Amino acid sequence: METVVALGVLALLMVVMASFFVRILWSSDKSGDQSAGLQLADQILQDCIAQQTFEVAALDHTITLYTHDAAAPTEFTYRVTSEAVLLPDCARPSYAMDVHVTWFNQSPGTARSGHGKLEAHLGRLVTP
Repeated sequence: METVVALGVLALLMVVMASFFVRILWSSDKSGDQSAGLQLADQILQDCIAQQTFEVAALDHTITLYTHDAAAPTEFTYRVTSEAVLLPDCARPSYAMDVHVTWFNQSPGTARSGHGKLEAHLGRLVTP
């Protein structure tokens, strides 16, 4: 009888530990997409600044990247917006540039069950 109880407790402990490790791996996938989204937004913003394309049309662009799964790419959609801002002590206009990135084709502000928000936003004030 003691052997059966001990094996039952051991099996229960193994199931709990396995589910714990699965949760850890799952959350790392979620944060991996968030990190990739922020890194993509930063790269796009840096490219716009390097090319000095400050007055951009707010169009949606799509890029497919391999983030945490080498077998299944993730599709990222991004939009760059820019607004001219006149600062008091600056003769040239500055630009408030924003990059908004979403993935899994989610509309902004929505969440996917178990994944949280599937968007990243990055903004910067740029003076050419």
